[in-house]
Amino acid sequence: MCVCVVGQCCFSNGGHQFAAVQGNVIHVYSMVTYDLLVNLKGHNNRVRAVVWTDNDSEVISCGADGAVYEWNLATSRRVSENVIKQCQYNGVAVTKDMRSIVAVGSESIKEISDSQVDFCGDGSSIFIMSHFHVEVFTAISGRIGKIEILNSL
Repeated sequence: MCVCVVGQCCFSNGGHQFAAVQGNVIHVYSMVTYDLLVNLKGHNNRVRAVVWTDNDSEVISCGADGAVYEWNLATSRRVSENVIKQCQYNGVAVTKDMRSIVAVGSESIKEISDSQVDFCGDGSSIFIMSHFHVEVFTAISGRIGKIEILNSL
């Protein structure tokens, strides 16, 4: 078994798969057999966050290269992408219905649907998707104490 340094990692919602990031590659493993299932390659810089869709069929990633990718694990291919090179993303979340991806970066928080930015907030530094994927809480840098709540219903 190879031991390597990973930047980000997370279990699938069902717990049967595991995604580990090494640089700009996402490795997906089976937690049943411990086999490597797929390597997802496409980011040009470090991947900073990975999240699973609710049904575990896809992984969403964002990186320092300004890219947000939606990956289909059955085909190992990107099914959607949004790239803004001047932005360095730090976190990503996806709604339960998989219609919207929310990414936060060096410039702002963005809601992405069908590879297009639908909403762009200013200067967000932290965000949290609620457990039931209904609300996104963001902390705006430079505005002490301000919290925005975006309702996806």
